[in-house]
Amino acid sequence: MVDKWDLDEQGNIRVNPLFGYETATVAARLALIRLDYANGEEEWNSRTIHRLQMTLTPTQCRALAQTLFEVAEAVDGRGGEQEHFRSRFEQAPDQG
Repeated sequence: MVDKWDLDEQGNIRVNPLFGYETATVAARLALIRLDYANGEEEWNSRTIHRLQMTLTPTQCRALAQTLFEVAEAVDGRGGEQEHFRSRFEQAPDQG
């Protein structure tokens, strides 16, 4: 479903290069993930880092891990698909 992605003026999917990531747990209840990224080539070259921090449930962690594995297989040519789009939406975890 390409139409759900953020697109540029030419209709291409906007992407940001990933510098790295870090994970943690909170009270053995929630997982945390921080994604470090740049907004384009200029920020990549100057090492300008932006960070996105999110919480995930254990179920979300497992689903994301499986999906990332499948995408890696597809990119490596072992997945048998030319394009691989998958979405998974769940209720936000109770953080209260």
